[in-house]
Order: sequence, then C-alpha cells, then structure tokens
Amino acid sequence: MNKKILIIISVLVVIAILVTGVVFAVNLGIFQDEKDAFFKYAMQNSEILELFQDEELNAYSQKSKNSPYTNEGKITYFGNSSIVSENSLNEDNSTNNDSYDFSIDFNGKVDNVNQKNEQNININYTDGVYFPITYRKVGDLYGLIAPDVITSYLVIENNNLKEFFKNIGVEDDEMPDKINFKTDILEFSEDEKEKIKDKYFEIIDKNLSKEQFTKSKSEKQKIFTLSLTEMQYKNLKINILTELKQDEIILSKLQDDNIKNKFIEYIDEILAKEQEKDATDKSINIIEYIENGKLVKTEIKSDENNTSINKIDNGFEINTTLSEDGEELQPVTITITKSKSGSNIEYDIYFYEVKNGERLNIQLIFSGLQSLYTVKETLNVELQSTESPGKFSYENEKQFTDSVEIEEFDEDNSFKINELNGNELSTLLQAVIQKVIEVNNDKMEQINQ
Repeated sequence: MNKKILIIISVLVVIAILVTGVVFAVNLGIFQDEKDAFFKYAMQNSEILELFQDEELNAYSQKSKNSPYTNEGKITYFGNSSIVSENSLNEDNSTNNDSYDFSIDFNGKVDNVNQKNEQNININYTDGVYFPITYRKVGDLYGLIAPDVITSYLVIENNNLKEFFKNIGVEDDEMPDKINFKTDILEFSEDEKEKIKDKYFEIIDKNLSKEQFTKSKSEKQKIFTLSLTEMQYKNLKINILTELKQDEIILSKLQDDNIKNKFIEYIDEILAKEQEKDATDKSINIIEYIENGKLVKTEIKSDENNTSINKIDNGFEINTTLSEDGEELQPVTITITKSKSGSNIEYDIYFYEVKNGERLNIQLIFSGLQSLYTVKETLNVELQSTESPGKFSYENEKQFTDSVEIEEFDEDNSFKINELNGNELSTLLQAVIQKVIEVNNDKMEQINQ
C-alpha cells in the first residue's frame, strides 16, 4: 500500500509539473506556431487539477489548522448485494433496504496549534449497546483508554521508537525514531513552484521539437497533434523520473529519510523497467480537439492503449485501460465532477470497469464553507460489485470556537508503555486482550437478551 501511495504521489507531482511547465512556457512565448498552439490548449487540461483547488476549501483547511474546534460524527458500513443503484449515493439511507453491518459514533475537540486532540468513540453493537474508547493526543504523547477494560490511558510517546521496539524484541532498520505525521506533503510555496517550473520545462523543451507538432481541421474542429516515437516518449519519461528522484524540493516534502529512500527506490524500479523496454519507432500521438477556442477532448493513442480525456459539464470523463500485476488491460471509465451551491461544495468521482461491470462511486461534500463557523464533511464510498458490494459513509461536523480544554497526561491518569521491556509489554497486552474478550462476550449477551 505504501508503494502504491508513493507512486500515486509521484504521478500527481509529474502531472502538476507538466501543467505548470506548460503555463510557464506559454506565458514567456517560448513555443511558436503549432507547438505554441498545442501547449496553449493543453493548458486547459489543468482544469482537472483546478477542480480540487478552491479558495473556500483552502480557507477551511487553514482554519482547521489554526483554530480550535469541537466535532461530532459517525462512520457506518452497509453490505448488501442489492446495492446496485447508480444514484443511490444521493438517496436517503432510510429508504434503502441495506443490511446494517457496522457503525461508530464519535465526538471530541481539537486544538492543532497546541497539538492536542481528544475523541470519544463508541463502537456500536446495536441500539444502546456499545464499546466506548477515548483517544487523546497531547504533543508527542498518544493515548487510548477503554473504561470497560482499563482505568488509565495506555500511552506511547512518538520519540525514540527504534529503541522502544528493540527493547520489546522487534528490530527494524527502517523504523524511524519518530513518525512525522505531516499533512502538507504536496504544499509548495510560490518560490518552489517557480523553481519546479523552470527545471521541468527545460526537460520538456529539450525533448520536443517543432517538427513533432502538426495542425489539421475538420468541419467544426481544429486538431493539433504531437507525434512521438516510443523511444522519444521513453526518453522523456526517463529524464523526468531521473530528475524527480533527486529533486530537493520534492524530496523535502516527504516525511523522513526512510520515506525518501523508499520513494527513490520505487522511482529506480520504474526507471529500470523503462530502460529495459524495447522501444521502437512506433508512434504515440497526443491529439487535441478544439471547438470555439476550447479544448473539448484530448486523446493519447498508441498501438497498445488509447486514452481520452473529455470535457463534460462541471468536470471531465477519462476513458483508458488499466492493468495490475501483469493482468490483461481492462477498459475503464473515470468521471470527475465538482458542483457548488451556496456554501456547499460537492465532488463526485465514478470509476467504472467495463468488462466486470464493477463501479466505485465516491462522493465528498463540504457544507457551511461560507461562514466557516459550523462545517460538515460527508464522504460516501460505494462499491457496486457482484462479489463484495458495500457502502461506507463518514460524517464529521466541526464547530469552531475560541478555545477547548484537553487534559494533560500525568501519572494518575496514564501509563507510558515506552518504558516497558518485551516481557512486561506482552503481559500487559495479554491482560488487555483477555479483558476485551470478556467485555465483548458481555455485550453480545446484552444483544441476545
């Protein structure tokens, strides 16, 4: 999973680099004729990234970082083979016949400036029967308490972790002394953006000549084409990836040396695969279709794969083929849309695998963004599948305030496990697990009464 996350991050970074590099080039007027026009219209594909950039969302993100708030929410999961409606994400759950499987209620208070967070969590068995847990963070101390199981917080300090795990018999050279939970991994300053533009535009410009760009017309459209051989495309990817793995700005956004090393390692793996490929003179064409001065469709065509990016109302539709672990390429459709109404923003992402008929629907809604006093986040994820359909829902309503009170950890209310050796920790965990089993059995008896 970490590998996939890092690769996704690298792909997003490269896309952002290509877009910003094009913007830089056109603004300077470096490109001319067909080359100039091609990149001028290619800039309009940057609207895919711009869908996720919003001033109100940025203001909300900054307020969450800098202002304390209380919160209340719920997580639910439904599983049922009858979940097949394309529009069921927009239906009231009370009208569906989904079989209930799992839910968690939570409420708490957060003060990110002072690195404090407390959440009261109820794992629900059924109405009135639940398992309570409280999570608390104070600085580098993270604690959990379950009143039905233990009377003090079990706390781990996010420092000297390598030594702690060594003391309990777990030796891992890649274990950091401290886990850095950075949330701004893809945030760049304006100066950093300019430096990235300069660097990657130079790579793009050196690898593409004016002769590779052509222009044609149909009855209603202008058509611009960039033609590359497999070898040219391979070299472009290799040059970008080679620079990416040593880019100090991008590497500085990764959390620690271990993550950086893994990132570089995975880029090296991709590079090795690219370098091993037998590139030919077969062409890869990137084709833009322009109507009334607007880019309406982009196609990427090769002998093995065709991809199209189509502009639709409020978003984009992407048709391509994907494979995993060497499996046969499968056609998929991805639709991304954004809508705004008053103080609400809604994102809808649909992933449809044509052959198997599987559909993944993701709906993300932010409500109350204009006032930034009470903001509600809603995430619905639905998998429509003949094998394992299911629907996941997350709701969290934040109410911003002037201050929140979160108690510190001390010797009376907590027990730090960093100070335990392997035998002591094993004994403690066995006792806790045994008590959890007893409490769970008691909860199940209450349900059956």
